[in-house]
Formats: sequence, C-alpha cells, structure tokens
Amino acid sequence: MKKLLVTVVVAFMMCFSTTAFAIPASGTVWFDFDGDVMPDTELSLLPGGIFDVDIYISSLDPVYTMGFDFTYDPTQTGVITKSANAALWPYQPDAQETVPGTITFMGGAPLGGGDLGSQSTVSGDNILLASLEMECLGVGISYFVTGMSSVSGAGFWNGVGVDIADTFTWGEARVNQQVPIPGALILLGSGLLGLVSVRQRKNSV
Repeated sequence: MKKLLVTVVVAFMMCFSTTAFAIPASGTVWFDFDGDVMPDTELSLLPGGIFDVDIYISSLDPVYTMGFDFTYDPTQTGVITKSANAALWPYQPDAQETVPGTITFMGGAPLGGGDLGSQSTVSGDNILLASLEMECLGVGISYFVTGMSSVSGAGFWNGVGVDIADTFTWGEARVNQQVPIPGALILLGSGLLGLVSVRQRKNSV
C-alpha cells in the first residue's frame, strides 16, 4: 500500500511539474525594410514601388519550431514572393496564405541524424524568420502586423509549451504610399522658378 501511494505521489508530481511549470518560449519580432538588420516601423514609397520585407526575432529562447502570422492589407500592398528562412528552419519550411491578407510562416530547426528525437534548437538575437518581396498598389497606408499562428500546431515550441500572447512582443509597422507628383506640375514649378529668376535679374539691372 505504501509503495502504491508513493508511486501515485511521484506520478502526480511529475505530471504537475510538466504542466504547471511549463513555460512557453518568448521573443521579440520586428521588421527590416532596408537590409541593415535593424528594426523598422515605417516606410514611405510611391505606388508601384517594390520593396523587401525581412522579419526577424530577437531575445528568442531555445525553440524547436517557429510559426507565426503576418497580416497586411491586400488592397494596398501586394506580395510578389514569400518564403520562410529555410537555411535556419530547414524542417518543412512553409509560407501559406490561407486567407487573403494573412500569411502563415512556419518551419523547424535542423534534425540531427534525420529524426525528431535528435532535433537541435534555435535561439538568440537577429534571427531571420521569413522574407517577402512586396509592391505598393495604391495611395494610402498599409499596416503590417505579426502575431500568433492561426494554423493549428504551428508556433514557437520549446518542448514544453507553445508561444502565447503574453510571452511574445509582436512586431508592427506601416507603409505610407505617397501621392505621386504629376510631371506637368514639376515642369510648371520649374518654369515659374525660371520666370522669377529672370525678373530678379531685370530688376537688379
């Protein structure tokens, strides 16, 4: 009886320790628009302009997998190419847009020996998660937001828990699509400046 009681208590403690004390991974996700591997929160372009978007994470705890959503306004910006960073997350990297304006990126750390039992982890700062090539479609403002994955089973998994809203700082940014200045207005402005300079010369003579 005592042996059975001890076994039950030990089993309960093991179960409790792997659930109540399971701490999800944490990190800070951010955007880079100019390739300097520094956080950017704003970009200004003219309609038709093409630009790159790199999504990074810093202060990342060791994780086996990554997975998150990237949302944008498809009426303001369009996606030309999109890909998860397969060099760092080579296990089943994917970028799927199941809903217009929401792309789910996912992938896993390298497998040691080709099996999940010996999979390595990824952690640290300035870790590239995904890259996109995008285009401005019209005048206005497009907001970029990252967040928890909407795909079941995809996320930052550290072996005991998957990311939750309270443990991650999700990146946000906006792209300002400016009103282009017509060529005729530019010519008119340069012509007016020329007339003013001619008049000033006559007055000085």
